[in-house]
Amino acid sequence: MFQKGENYNMIDLNELEKILPQNLEAEMCLLGSLLLDKEAIYHIIDFIDQDDFYSIKHNGIFSGYLELFNAGTKIDIVTMSEKLKSKKQLEAIGGVGYLTRLINSVVTVGHIKDYAKIVKDKSLRRQILSAQETNTQEVYDDEKEINQLLAEVQNRLYEVNPLKTKNDSVQSILKDLNTLQEEYSKKYEEGKNIIGFSSGNGKIDNLIDGLRPGHLWVIGAWHGTGKTSYALNIVHSLLEQEIPVSIVSTEMSQTDLTAKLIGIRHRLSSMKVIKGILDKETKNNIDEGKLFLNHSNLDIHTDFDFEKIKMIIRKDVYTKGVKVVMIDYIQKITHGKIYEETPLMSRIAHDLSNLAQELKITILLLSQISNAAQKGGGAGAGYKGSGAIEASADFALVLKRDKTREEPDAEWVEMKIQVSKNKFGLDGTIDMWFHLKSGQVSLTPYDL
Repeated sequence: MFQKGENYNMIDLNELEKILPQNLEAEMCLLGSLLLDKEAIYHIIDFIDQDDFYSIKHNGIFSGYLELFNAGTKIDIVTMSEKLKSKKQLEAIGGVGYLTRLINSVVTVGHIKDYAKIVKDKSLRRQILSAQETNTQEVYDDEKEINQLLAEVQNRLYEVNPLKTKNDSVQSILKDLNTLQEEYSKKYEEGKNIIGFSSGNGKIDNLIDGLRPGHLWVIGAWHGTGKTSYALNIVHSLLEQEIPVSIVSTEMSQTDLTAKLIGIRHRLSSMKVIKGILDKETKNNIDEGKLFLNHSNLDIHTDFDFEKIKMIIRKDVYTKGVKVVMIDYIQKITHGKIYEETPLMSRIAHDLSNLAQELKITILLLSQISNAAQKGGGAGAGYKGSGAIEASADFALVLKRDKTREEPDAEWVEMKIQVSKNKFGLDGTIDMWFHLKSGQVSLTPYDL
């Protein structure tokens, strides 16, 4: 089977088309257009990548072209041939004669976007075939655990995505700003004063303008403080707004999380919800909570493998329109190839930040804090494992609770929220928040 890099001058084009998806004529017309019109590059620069070319010599020509372009050099057949000559590639591509052939292949430079679409289409098809070939080989590896295999197989296909065109002109940016202002105006008309989804916590919403697409929130706390309950309060608020949400848990079962949500809704302990042997009023409240969740757009997953978690998130976003994902919690996530805590935590935080931006969702990532941070030492928020957890966050919180001052029978306990990082505004500490032992949180114990 012919591979990329064959000598195409010795192979019939019709035979080549039977090998892998490609269109050498479109590649030639694309490169010829770039040599003919110095403005043509601006139509495809954010769409076509060097590796999109099937022909090795076309790949090399485009690489040389980009070097000239980035250096600000005027590009024509003379400068292009000199660049390839300096890289000892001119003879390999067929000399100046081949550059002339590229120019002569162009019907009209005005069709450059059409040429680029064909080249990109064929490139993506080859990437799919490559992913499938790797997947087939992996399937026969009996030593690979099946859940890891499923995650890797699906992620390879998810990663085959066309680059999205982007317009960086100030005119385009102003257009986006106008759209944002229109969204604000519509929100104000509806009685809302934030652009994102409400977290249910007015002070937090005002600091960050609600939960907005492309943001990574980190919610940290010492073990037993109530970070899961706090995050589930945000989830409950989102479900009341009819926002599609997914939860990925490494800590609690699906049943426990569901019971906890019902408990938060009706100020009940999750154990009461699970037992279900209660007075009539409590039973009615639990039934109402079940009905509410049954009609909500919520999915709850339990998994530990990071590659599979990313696959789950992508699937929920693409198939169910999920806008917010809660992950509980980062220190229990595993990776088949990374075992040391610091590089693992750094990789997870970095990838989740990128994933939030790519998918235009908000990710709520829960984290433990370090022993030093719990004792008041250490720099920053002190999320356990890596400073990259806070560095990757757009908005980072640490929940603080002094159990030594709590009354054993108290229904409410005081909790402080430290905003350790806010890329878009102020940080600091929010005092006088209260945590109901059933899981519900409130500004005061009496405003519910």
